[in-house]
Amino acid sequence: MLVFGAAIAAGVIFFMLYKDELFPPDEPTPQVVQEQEVPAPEPELEAEPAPIAPEPDPEPEPEPEPEIDPQEALMAQVAIIREPVSLRSEDGRTIEVHILNLEAGEIKVLLANGQEMSFPVTLLNEESQAFVEEHKEAILYLAEERRRKAMEEARRAAAAGQITSLPRFRQATDDEPALPNGARLKYEERDPSYIDTEITFRDENREMWPNFVIGRPIDKGFFTIDQQNPEFEDIGWRFTSWSQSSGGQERRVMGDLSLEDGYPDFEIKLQDMGNLTDEDERANGPYYPVLLSMEFNDHSIKALGRLTFNQMGRGPGRGLVTATLRFSIEGAAMGLSTGTSSGMIDVVLHSNGRLLNGGE
Repeated sequence: MLVFGAAIAAGVIFFMLYKDELFPPDEPTPQVVQEQEVPAPEPELEAEPAPIAPEPDPEPEPEPEPEIDPQEALMAQVAIIREPVSLRSEDGRTIEVHILNLEAGEIKVLLANGQEMSFPVTLLNEESQAFVEEHKEAILYLAEERRRKAMEEARRAAAAGQITSLPRFRQATDDEPALPNGARLKYEERDPSYIDTEITFRDENREMWPNFVIGRPIDKGFFTIDQQNPEFEDIGWRFTSWSQSSGGQERRVMGDLSLEDGYPDFEIKLQDMGNLTDEDERANGPYYPVLLSMEFNDHSIKALGRLTFNQMGRGPGRGLVTATLRFSIEGAAMGLSTGTSSGMIDVVLHSNGRLLNGGE
């Protein structure tokens, strides 16, 4: 019994020691983890297209304005200028006139009483100035038309023996030179006997009243006309009589020179003379360039000028020849302190001389 019990105990001990080997434990069944399926994104529903608005009917293209014929437009303006027009001044006065010409900022008109008058365009109010500027081409067209008609009538009268000279300041034609080479002109203090030498001063912007002065040639001087080699002897003018010198002179171009005893006398003399040319675009045709001096008070000024001649009669010894001298000088150089002291003064001189016979 004792032996049997010991055997049982030994068996129990053996079992306990080797039970894991005799009966290995069951391995746990591996759990299969299924990956969670990501639901596929639902397809986006396409937005329904917005209803297409009907295209508006295309606007009809504007019909091109008919091109205006420049000649027709000019003739329409000429028809207006042929008739009297009403112009209004800055101070409100209205005059009805025929417009004759427009040149260098001045307008020339024919009054109802038959008198011609010239004045700066700036004396008109803005509306009238705009009207004149708008119709400028028509004004110049009619001025040239009148000049041509006057020349034709004068030539017909001369051919019929009714007159022996053409109008003053006549323009030479291409086939009829005003003065041939070799013509000799005399400008003398007492010939003609009446005073017909005058000079005008105007500011370049035509904002002030002009000054007019009359005078005579200094002693006796001569021109010998030659397009390539002109000559002159002792040509000069002395001016002593200023017009409209009384009253306030504040608005006149040369008003600063007016003193209690009046305006000063002055002289202009030619210093040099060049060949006939037309290089200056401001000139209305060929001219002789000249160097001149102007002396008055304590001032002595030199300037370049343009000299032209217009014959008043035909043939040697017949009629007078008008010399026209144009030049510009600085207002400050003349001693002007107000108004035009910082600008230029335009000067125009007219003087009548005589066409000499060959032996004189």
